Amino acid sequence: MFCIWGSKSLLYGFSFAFVLSFWVTVHGQNIWPMPVSASSGHRTLYLSSNFELGTYGSNYSDSSGILKEAFERMVHVIKGYHTPKANFPDSDIALNTDGDMFARPPVLAGINISVHSTNDTAATVFGAFHALETFSQLCYFNFATKALELHSAPWTIYDQPRFPYRGLLIGNNCRYAERRGVNVLAEIDVPGHTTSWGIGYPSLWPSNGCRNPLDVTNEFAFEIIDGILSDFSKVFKFKFVHLGGDEVYTDCWKTTPHITEWEETFNNFGDKLSNKTVVHTWLGKGVAQKVVAAGLRCIISNQKDQWYLDHVEIPWQRFYDNEPLTNIMDPDQQKLVLGGEACMWGEKIDTSNIQRTIWPRAAAVAERLWTPFEKLAKNATEVTSRLAHFRCLLNQRGIQASPLDGHVHHVPKEPGSCINQ
Repeated sequence: MFCIWGSKSLLYGFSFAFVLSFWVTVHGQNIWPMPVSASSGHRTLYLSSNFELGTYGSNYSDSSGILKEAFERMVHVIKGYHTPKANFPDSDIALNTDGDMFARPPVLAGINISVHSTNDTAATVFGAFHALETFSQLCYFNFATKALELHSAPWTIYDQPRFPYRGLLIGNNCRYAERRGVNVLAEIDVPGHTTSWGIGYPSLWPSNGCRNPLDVTNEFAFEIIDGILSDFSKVFKFKFVHLGGDEVYTDCWKTTPHITEWEETFNNFGDKLSNKTVVHTWLGKGVAQKVVAAGLRCIISNQKDQWYLDHVEIPWQRFYDNEPLTNIMDPDQQKLVLGGEACMWGEKIDTSNIQRTIWPRAAAVAERLWTPFEKLAKNATEVTSRLAHFRCLLNQRGIQASPLDGHVHHVPKEPGSCINQ
């Protein structure tokens, strides 16, 4: 339960399931991605200069301080680089300089978050994180009044994700991610991409002249993998580990007599995989259909013209239009599609351009994976203005998101602000 409170009888409520952030366009509001349901009113509230976090009715002690930290981060975000100067009196009635009484503006004193679970890593706690993000998108700094305002109150919003898995592939710091409600899924790619392994252990190569992929007939190779996974479990707390299995070029195996043929893991060994396996597909749309038909779960990251962010020439519209359930009509098979992931590989980026390469195209993926299918735009151009607004919000928060027109290195339409563009 998530609510915001004002003085006296002013009370405006939010109700959430497990939440990310969402969209609705009511009275000029633009929030991304779109929610399951939302309604709003017509009032404008002013955030108190002493905006507070309340936990009335909560079973969660927040002993780690993770919720308090998220609240403080949200307050910092909505203030941005501005210094609110509007001071409103505490009472409903105030006196002006002439001694006349007047009704003061409705002031929002704070937010109350009620978490029912006592678990420090419960989804409801991280749902509260996302509720705070949603609230931050409803708030605006008014340059005329120098006040932080919440428009179109009261709001009632219910939301939950369409897919349980929504990912962005990128290097991350585990603790930094956890404090923001994000799980880190680590990958150890085998048996391909492993030439460097043989520098320390030459016996892992099929032969001295043929050094990739691993010699899968060598028991020592599996001992090494087991040791690495054991170390992984001490650092990465997520219950899954990504084993890669991609780009296994079999030429070395074909020219090494004691090694039999191998290729892309699912394409060649799908009928031998454990039903606990989750297959991460990247080769094309048709693979996901085969995976779920085999009764296995899958995560989708279509290559090249879909969800590979390092393909900088691909516009956001193609990212938005990529539907994970394409040609998967059986409801039981649809449930096996856990979601998808936008991939930011490192060949074409460094710290100078990583943000503009990811954003706002990753936001298009986020809405596809979050919003109920029936509420998604049938034509991506229908959401252009809303995504442009979200891009401006990212810019205001210091994230160097690219303009929507053209590829990610395309120049803006004009030198003015993103709002004008």
